[in-house]
Amino acid sequence: MYCTDCGSSLLESGKFCAQCGSPRDAGAKQPVQEAPIDPNAIVVEQSGNGQFRTISEAIAAAAPDSTIIIRSGEYEEDVTIDKPLELIGYGSTSDVVISADEDYCIALNASRATLRNLTIRGGLTGIQVEGGELTVADCNVGDAIYGICVDGDSARAALVPFPDGWRGLRSSGETGPPRAAGIPPPH
Repeated sequence: MYCTDCGSSLLESGKFCAQCGSPRDAGAKQPVQEAPIDPNAIVVEQSGNGQFRTISEAIAAAAPDSTIIIRSGEYEEDVTIDKPLELIGYGSTSDVVISADEDYCIALNASRATLRNLTIRGGLTGIQVEGGELTVADCNVGDAIYGICVDGDSARAALVPFPDGWRGLRSSGETGPPRAAGIPPPH
């Protein structure tokens, strides 16, 4: 969702846009609208109204540098990004949930990728950056031992304002011992 007054991404429901303060309640104008979908983007929707039902299928079929729009739903799958891509949740951050019970929800082993407007939940690690550069924006990462693990000398993660819910960041590489910087979730 985007504010029609300032264009900022709206992360949570509320009465006003957090960026510009525009009213959002029923008695005022409604400055909230869905962002338009790029006609070249690949659309994932569990109901079958997109090109793919799973994120993994869309990634497998995508050309490098593609944008994948993920519609509302809970996607229970381990997602591996192996080429430069942008994954964008459609709607509010809580509308699109990627969850896993095993090792990771999302693993990056590509030169670069961007995750935007998603909730990533569960697994030992929410996001595993094995190589390349990952940008994380407007995402909630939680219910994992490690929110984001950055492993390897070529792995980097850029965290664009993280709303809440992640438990820590662990980084290790061949140049030194593992380093841990715990960042507790808000209370």
